[in-house]
Amino acid sequence: MAWEYLRDRLDNVIGFWVGFVFSPVPAELRTLRERVERHVTAENHAMVTLVPSTPEELLGLPTRLLEDRSLANASLVWIEALHAEAPGAPETPWTRAWEQTVIEIEALFEEVRGVLLGGIVLAAPPGVVDPVSKAAPDLWQVKAMSFLITPRNAGAVRPSTPLPVRGGTRPSTSSMRVAPADPDDLVAISQNPERLKAWQAENSARASTPSMPAASFAPATMGSRPTPPPPPPRPEVIRAHALVEAAEGFLRQGRMQDAKDAADEAATLLRVRGDALDEARVFAVLAEIATENEDLSRAAVHVQKALAMYGARMPGQVPPAWYCLAARIARERREHVAASRFEEFALGAIRAMRQGDEGPDALLELSDALERIGDARLAANKPADAAVAFSECLLLRRRVLSAMGEGPEALGEVSYSLKRLADACVHASDVIGAVAAYREAVAIDRKLYARSGKNAEVRYQLADSLWRFGDALTTSGEAEDGAAVSEEATRLLAGAEPPSGPPSRIFGPGSRRGPRGGRSW
Repeated sequence: MAWEYLRDRLDNVIGFWVGFVFSPVPAELRTLRERVERHVTAENHAMVTLVPSTPEELLGLPTRLLEDRSLANASLVWIEALHAEAPGAPETPWTRAWEQTVIEIEALFEEVRGVLLGGIVLAAPPGVVDPVSKAAPDLWQVKAMSFLITPRNAGAVRPSTPLPVRGGTRPSTSSMRVAPADPDDLVAISQNPERLKAWQAENSARASTPSMPAASFAPATMGSRPTPPPPPPRPEVIRAHALVEAAEGFLRQGRMQDAKDAADEAATLLRVRGDALDEARVFAVLAEIATENEDLSRAAVHVQKALAMYGARMPGQVPPAWYCLAARIARERREHVAASRFEEFALGAIRAMRQGDEGPDALLELSDALERIGDARLAANKPADAAVAFSECLLLRRRVLSAMGEGPEALGEVSYSLKRLADACVHASDVIGAVAAYREAVAIDRKLYARSGKNAEVRYQLADSLWRFGDALTTSGEAEDGAAVSEEATRLLAGAEPPSGPPSRIFGPGSRRGPRGGRSW
């Protein structure tokens, strides 16, 4: 327990010492500080608390430790600054101030030890642990203590919290295959032996999704017999392949019954003698159809077969969208841990497929996968893990913003990612992280609102950010500032016309760019 640990230091360490306390929650740290102060006072000792309000104030404290004689006889000097920046923020004044502060304390260590009779506690947000330990390794090595205060209600996720408003209309970047032919034409081809033969000849170099490597044969050597080429596929196998292509095409067009008819016929042919990869594709189509029909038990069986069969034949090459489909099915069955696992598989598959691609489309597809992982972890009551995924998502979208410039869509991506990260921080009781992320999201949304000519949809987006920011400020103990921010949101919408379009476009998670990834066709 943090209190017992600190009390032990206070009661048993004589002379100068340095300790670190890291906390994401101001209220809990304040409770600990007040308890420490009562203990020190009860022992007829003095405790001095320094809470800098700006990075510049924090930077000036090492010198003050030497020059302020009122600190010399204190049994404990408590320096607390829990301000933080969101991951990847363009400006990090508080983090830099903490780095420079510990560097100066390390450099002045002997002088400070000669002036102060007691110890120093440096209380900071968890995000500066790594920068501080690297900036002042010697000070970190000789510290008397360091610990993290874990929020009491870190697992208390509030699933009823609505998603933040999303802006922009970027189309989905999921890697869906493009249909090589019209599905109706493919069905006709499958029923005409001559056309089927010609279609097979045209597509002989193209294998099942994803593209299969050409067959490789051992090089011939003197005295060895060359390996014969594989026999041509049987007509029913070719016909089944055309029907699988047709089923996927129908599914892309939303023609569920036609897709099911083609898939069922292909499955019948493949049961006799067929290609395992085509059979896996059939199961994936049937899984999608069953999901749309809300037959989730059947959908789960079909998608598991698709993943197992394809993975056995093509390890590491399962289409990412199949994992997304499996995650969607698990999510709708409220199996959130399984959904999280499938989303992580999807991310791995996308990374393998996009290996070496640093373009905006690749980064956005990866960020989408990380966002889905964050959502799944949050639903699984793992807010701290969700925050990690949302942080990675945010960093990728900052890279896109840097590459593409501050257009409204790229800025909207970063704003939305900040709010998802902040939501996870709220659920994990990391109030400091939530305030930092919401603060930056509000700044971006103000910029978008000004640029949009006070567009109605962007107005709602800004109001949503302001309300969330106000709630976080109030929770962090800044009730007056929180009330002012919430009041601004109310004024912003007072008498305003609601944005046009269906509500799902304004408030739903799909409002940013239409259908989400997860369909393999």
